[in-house]
Amino acid sequence: MRPPIGYLQTQNEHGSWVTPRDTYGKRLEFVLSRATLRHLEQSPANARLVCVRTGKTLATKATVRQVRAMLGTETVEPAPVVRPLIRRKPAEWFAPMVYPRPNSLLRSGHSPIVRRIMAG
Repeated sequence: MRPPIGYLQTQNEHGSWVTPRDTYGKRLEFVLSRATLRHLEQSPANARLVCVRTGKTLATKATVRQVRAMLGTETVEPAPVVRPLIRRKPAEWFAPMVYPRPNSLLRSGHSPIVRRIMAG
């Protein structure tokens, strides 16, 4: 089970909820975790996390302790086991190296060195 993702909202001086946005105009989204709850609790302004999918309030500054207790009892699904990569042929391990042919773009003071390296 994945933890829910919520976006941050704060209250302005008039009491209405405002969604802060970054420089690109996207709202600030966070995964509901203990670290997010700690930051929410320590924020100077009244703030809340709203679920991205449902629009319900996940946590407010006043309900941080209840949500933290809920997160502590929730069981976390283990991560899937990583399957080993099996290659059929050793030739598939590396991509073939292709050296470009010397052309007029390689004319410089270092061109003899470049030609020696490319000639191999």
